[in-house]
Amino acid sequence: MAVNTNMRVLIVDDFSTMRRIIKNILRQLGFNNIIEADDGTAAWEILTKDQVDFIISDWNMPLMNGLALLREIRSNPAHRHIPFLFLTSRTEARDVALASDGGVSGYLIKPLTIKALSETLNSVFESNFERDFDMLKAEIRTLCAGKKHDKAEELLSAFERTHPAQATRIRLERVHLLMDL
Repeated sequence: MAVNTNMRVLIVDDFSTMRRIIKNILRQLGFNNIIEADDGTAAWEILTKDQVDFIISDWNMPLMNGLALLREIRSNPAHRHIPFLFLTSRTEARDVALASDGGVSGYLIKPLTIKALSETLNSVFESNFERDFDMLKAEIRTLCAGKKHDKAEELLSAFERTHPAQATRIRLERVHLLMDL
């Protein structure tokens, strides 16, 4: 499966040098729609104002750390489907378990290489699609029951941008949504 390099990627790290390294590697992989935040609080502000399709975040940051950001994202219906990759120096099994329990999509240990990021991106977008699509369909049913069809359509559109290879299946779900209208 090819990863959609047109998706909007948010890099969250308190070190500008690390953000620049990640950005350069993403550009080498074909990504150009990249925005940055220097901590979880700044990232959350971006998420409330901008469309984001994928997040790469450090764990250790001031104000709001990466785990708190992940939990905030997963608890918010508008953002819970955004794939979230930890890129961190934390190697303890307990930390990996906390991230997994929090709903992280992938976990990479620093230092970062282009090969490791490329393989992880492919893995994240292949393995998470079915689970995320099931969660999205459940959320759409809830939104439609509450007559929030515009929000359901927004979620489907964002999901399709993140998973263009699955556009046919996602569009079929859009047809179901329209039939419910």
